[in-house]
Amino acid sequence: MTTASTRAVSSASYSRLRIALLAATSAGALLTLSSPASAASCATTAAADTCVINLGNIADIHNGLDGSDTLDFQGAPLSLSSSLFTTEATAHFIAFENAIVAVGNTLLISDTDAEAVRSLSWTIDGLLDLNFASTAAVNDTIGDASAVTVNAGGSLNLWENETIGSLAGAGDVLFVAGSPVLTTGGNGNDTVFTGTITGLGGLTKTGAGTMELNSNNTITGPLTVAGGVLEIGHAGAIDDVSSVAITGGTLSGETAYTINAPVTITTSSALSRLTGNATINGNVTSNGGLQPGNTAPDPVSLIDNPGQEMGQITINGNYTSTGSNAYVGFFIDIDAAAPAGGTPGTTHDLLTINGDIVGTNGTMFSLASFLPNAAGSETTGNGIQVIRVTGASAASNFYQGSAMNAGPYQYLLKHVSNYSGTDDGFFLQSAVRDELIAHAALLSAGQELVRSCYNDGQRIPDSPKGATYGRAWMGYRQGSTTFGPDTGIDSNVDFSCTTGGMDWRMGNGWFGGISGGFGDTEGNILTPAGTANYTGSGRAAEVFASFTSEALFINLSAGYNAMDYTYDGKLLFPIMADTAGFLARAETGVAVDLDAIAVKLIGAVSYDGTSCDDTCLGVAVSEETGLIEAKGTVRIDGVAHGGSVRPWIAASFSDVLSDGINTVSMGGITVSHDTNGQRLSLDAGLQAYLDQNFALYLDGGYQESLSTDVSGYKAGIGLKMYW
Repeated sequence: MTTASTRAVSSASYSRLRIALLAATSAGALLTLSSPASAASCATTAAADTCVINLGNIADIHNGLDGSDTLDFQGAPLSLSSSLFTTEATAHFIAFENAIVAVGNTLLISDTDAEAVRSLSWTIDGLLDLNFASTAAVNDTIGDASAVTVNAGGSLNLWENETIGSLAGAGDVLFVAGSPVLTTGGNGNDTVFTGTITGLGGLTKTGAGTMELNSNNTITGPLTVAGGVLEIGHAGAIDDVSSVAITGGTLSGETAYTINAPVTITTSSALSRLTGNATINGNVTSNGGLQPGNTAPDPVSLIDNPGQEMGQITINGNYTSTGSNAYVGFFIDIDAAAPAGGTPGTTHDLLTINGDIVGTNGTMFSLASFLPNAAGSETTGNGIQVIRVTGASAASNFYQGSAMNAGPYQYLLKHVSNYSGTDDGFFLQSAVRDELIAHAALLSAGQELVRSCYNDGQRIPDSPKGATYGRAWMGYRQGSTTFGPDTGIDSNVDFSCTTGGMDWRMGNGWFGGISGGFGDTEGNILTPAGTANYTGSGRAAEVFASFTSEALFINLSAGYNAMDYTYDGKLLFPIMADTAGFLARAETGVAVDLDAIAVKLIGAVSYDGTSCDDTCLGVAVSEETGLIEAKGTVRIDGVAHGGSVRPWIAASFSDVLSDGINTVSMGGITVSHDTNGQRLSLDAGLQAYLDQNFALYLDGGYQESLSTDVSGYKAGIGLKMYW
C-alpha cells in the first residue's frame, strides 16, 4: 500500500492543524511541524502494506482490505478527532491491523470513539496522546483487545480512563491530569513492560496472561489485579500505589517488593492470591491466598509459577480473614528444616504478622513438600516455625487444610503462644502418619467383624423336635466395639452383617456344610490430625464338617474373608484399602443332659489371617498379622413350653495364643493396636420352633476385655429350617 500523488491541502486540514498547534502550545509542548505532504488515499495491494499517514492525507479515507496492513503516522503533530472518526460507516481508517507512531512524531487523539481506531495494535515510538485537551469526558479510545507496545523514547499520555489489550515495551506511560485508570491485559498476551508508569492514575490488570512490571514506577492511584498474573520485577514497581486490590488474579514477584498501602484480596469464581517476597506496610484483608516465595520453575513441571521459591511475606499491619477462601500456601524442604527448625525463606516459607490477627474467621494453612520423596524426621522443641505473630493471635486463626507427609511422619500445625517473649507462633510438629494408625485400626475392625458375625455359633449342632437330615439358616446381626486409648489407638467400630449356611447328613453322625455372609463396618479413629472416619464392606465363605453324637460334637471349618475399606482422614482425601485372608476354626464340645437343662462345655481355636498387604492405604509398610485365639465356653440350654422354646445362656473366656497385636512399621516407626487380649463375654438367646421344620432364633451378648479397654455388644435374629 503506497501514498498517491500530491494534491493541495484543504482549508479544513489547515484549520485542524491550527487547532492542534494551539492545543500543543497550551500544554507547554514544543512541536516541530513538517511540511504538508500530499493528501491522497492509499492504494491497496495483496501484500502486507504500510500506509504513511501525514498532514497531507490524514483527512482521506484509507482501506487496508487484505487484513495485514499498517498505519504509519508521521508528521508532528497529527490530530484525530470525532469529526473524522464517528462510526464505522464514515471511518477514515478501515481494515487496518497495526498502527505506528513514528520516532519524533506526535499523534493526538481527542474526543474519538471510532471502531477503526479501536481495532488497531499500536507501536509507539513517538508520542501518542489520548484525549489531548479534551473538553468532553470521552475515554477508552484504543481497542480493549489492542496490543500496545511503547518502545524506548516513546510515550503514551492518558487524560481519561483507558482500556487496552496489553502493554509492553521500554517507554513511558504518563497520567497527564486527574486520576484516570489504565486497564490492560484483556487479550491474554504475556508481556514485559520495562518503561515507567507515572502520575496520579491507577493500573488494573485483567485477562489470563502475565504482565511483568520491571521498572521504578511512581503511580499513586489504586492497583487492581483482576486476572492473570501481575509480576513485580523491580523492587520499586508499586511502592507508591494508594491501595492494592486482588480480585481474581495473582500479584507476584521475581524480586522482593514493597507495598506501602493496604491490601485487599477477594475471591469469587477465580483464584486470587499475593505471592513473592513481599513487605506490606499496611493492613491485609483476605478472602484469598498469601503464598510466600518469588516466581520460579515448579519443582515438578519446571514451568515458571508464582510462589515456587522459598520466601517470606511480612505484614507490618493487621491481618483479617473475611471468608472461607482465605489461605496461606507454603512449601517446605522438610529434610533440611527438621528437626532443628530450618532457615525461614531458605528451607521453608514464613509469614510474619507484626500486627494483630483480627476477626473470627480462620485461615486455611496449606502445606506441600518442595521436593518429592522426602525421608522426613522427628521435630524437636516447638518444631518448625511457619507463622510469626507479634500482636494478638489465637489457635483458631489458622487451621491445617492439607496433609504434609514425609516417610513415616506427618507434620501438623500447632499454635504456641508467647514462645519468645510475647510473640506467638504457629509451628509444624511431627507425628506418626495417619495411614499407619488407620492400617492397624482397620485390621482390628476386620477381626471384630469375623469374631462377632461369621463365628456366630449356628454351626453348633442342635436338637430339633423332629428327625434331622439337614438344616439351613439365615440371620441378621449388628453390634459395636470400642477400643480405648490404652490399646494404642482410640477407635470404635460398628458392624452389621447378614449370615447364613446349610448342612446335611452324610451318615454315621457326620454332617457337611457351607456358611458365610456379608458384613459392613464403619467407625472412627482418633489420629494426631484429628478424628478420621472409615467404612468397609466384607464377605466371607467357609466350608465345614461336623460330627455329632448324643454327648459329643466336633466342628472343623476353613474359608476366606475379604474387606473393602474407604478411609477418610481429616487432612486426607478418601483412600481405598483392601484386606483379605484365610480363616480356620476347630470347635469341640460335650453335652451333659440334666433333664430340664443341658450343660455344654465348648472349646474352640480360631485363626484369622487377614492382612492389608505392604501398600495398604497407599503407603509401603510392613505388618504383623495372624490371629490365633482360644476360647472356652460354658453354655446352659433349657426347654420350655414342651420343648417349643429353648432358651440358653453362655459365659466365655478367650485369650490369644499368637502375639495378638496388630503391628504396622515404616522407617523405624511402629504402630500397634492391642485389641486381642483376654476377653470375657456373656451371651444369651433362645430358639422358638414355629413348627416341626421352622425355628426362630434370637441372641445377644456383651464382652469386656480383662487386659485392655475393649468392650462391646452384639445382637442377632434369624430363621432356621430343618428337613
